[in-house]
Order: sequence, then structure tokens, then C-alpha cells
Amino acid sequence: MNLVPVSPELRAALESLRKVRSEKPGGERDTESFAAWRESIAEALDALAGVLGYPEDRQRATAEAAAARAESERIRAALDQRG
Repeated sequence: MNLVPVSPELRAALESLRKVRSEKPGGERDTESFAAWRESIAEALDALAGVLGYPEDRQRATAEAAAARAESERIRAALDQRG
């Protein structure tokens, strides 16, 4: 089995994403804590996108970050409407 060496930057970005994912709040998805977590996921994905080697992987990470931010914004907008 040939293992591809992983750069320290990629390793750090993957570990950061893993850590943020492990901090997922339990319970309802329409809470401020869940919205904040989704924003943290987006930040980790953006950092990962910056160090990925393949354009397709960078595009996917960037798209997932945008989706996480959009979800965070939707949650916060709904919370604002509730007052």
C-alpha cells in the first residue's frame, strides 16, 4: 500500500474540521448554538479548501462551507422572526 504524504497544513485543517464536527450541539437544530456551530463548520471547511490539492476537492469544500453558512443564516433569521 502506497501512502501519500500529507502536508502539515492539510493535517491541521483536517484535525480542525474533525474537532469542530465533534462539538456538534445536541437537541434542536433551530437554536443559536447550532447556527454558531454551522458557522464554525464553514470556517473549518474554508481553511481545508485552502490546502486541498485537487480543484474538485477545493470546490466541494467551498460549496459545503457556503451551504453551512446559508443554513446558519436561515436559522438566525428564523430566530430573529420569533423575537
